[in-house]
Amino acid sequence: MKNTTMFQRSARASFVATLLCLLALNSCSTDTPSDNKPVTIQKMKFTAGSSHYFNLFLVDTADKSGNNGDKIIADSAQYNRQELTIDTALTYKGFSNVTRMIFASNQPDTNYYYQDASGNVWRYNYGFNILNKFQSLVIALGGPVDVGWVLTAKPGATVGTTWVGKSDSSIIQSFGIKVYLTDNATVMNDTVIAVSSNNITTQHIRHIVVASGGGTNGTVIIDTYISPELGTTVMDFFHHSQISGLLANLQARGSQKIMVQK
Repeated sequence: MKNTTMFQRSARASFVATLLCLLALNSCSTDTPSDNKPVTIQKMKFTAGSSHYFNLFLVDTADKSGNNGDKIIADSAQYNRQELTIDTALTYKGFSNVTRMIFASNQPDTNYYYQDASGNVWRYNYGFNILNKFQSLVIALGGPVDVGWVLTAKPGATVGTTWVGKSDSSIIQSFGIKVYLTDNATVMNDTVIAVSSNNITTQHIRHIVVASGGGTNGTVIIDTYISPELGTTVMDFFHHSQISGLLANLQARGSQKIMVQK
């Protein structure tokens, strides 16, 4: 089943269902498709020198009642920003044949991808880097959150497949309290995204990144849409994030990065 809408009305309901699943992680989580059929590996066609163009928007935080979050901030738009694949044979942080892409936003961003022999797609520190927006958490941990490689996608996996993208921990230095850092991923329905005059079929994966411990909880929800054929991510939607507890009660804006020219 394919959806042709970028933002499904059922997104919030799907998130609730996913969260309930996470609360019963032992019964819901699996590293193989739910129907146990073999996965046909889909290779990401990373190509050095290729470029794609994106629009980038900030999305707002929720109001005092916790409603109306994730609204696009119109005057934040950055249009037609190039993302260039610099190389595909880089050795980086323990992996070889890593793909490096540089995104020409107002503050240039570098993204690292790696696909292993099983077809799993990894991105460096994916999702967890957003926790670094919360300065109080960074200070308490003694430095930015950096968990290394995160299992971001499994091209070819069936809808409902779940896995732990990353499980790590860090210490709040001043109190000696451990903070647990976890990413749980779920394959959603394929989504068709219109890029110029083309309809691109993408694999949609939802990630829920959680930092918990020491009386503090932080959450980042991400919807990512990848295209093995194009060898890149067609859209990253970082929902607004929040942290609550002893360290702080704060929200941070999210972002939507969507391809407009392939």
